[in-house]
Amino acid sequence: MITAEYWIEALGLEEHVEGGYFRRTFQADHRPRISTPVGDRYTLTSIHYLLTRGSPVGHWHLNESDILHFHHHGEAITYHLLYPDGR
Repeated sequence: MITAEYWIEALGLEEHVEGGYFRRTFQADHRPRISTPVGDRYTLTSIHYLLTRGSPVGHWHLNESDILHFHHHGEAITYHLLYPDGR
């Protein structure tokens, strides 16, 4: 049986400040960064991200850049989006 501990070890994940575990797998060092009110940001990054029974929630946050999520393994997830108009 594949466990969360297996994925943490196999992918070299670290605890994420917003919950779960992660590891950055790519950052666009070959492109200029984008200036935002919270500082310069990469035009693209990619991470592995894992929620576990012990850390089952990724906390609400505002994405300052475009983001893609891929669900590769595990149980069903619920994804909530909150838009500026309140929807």
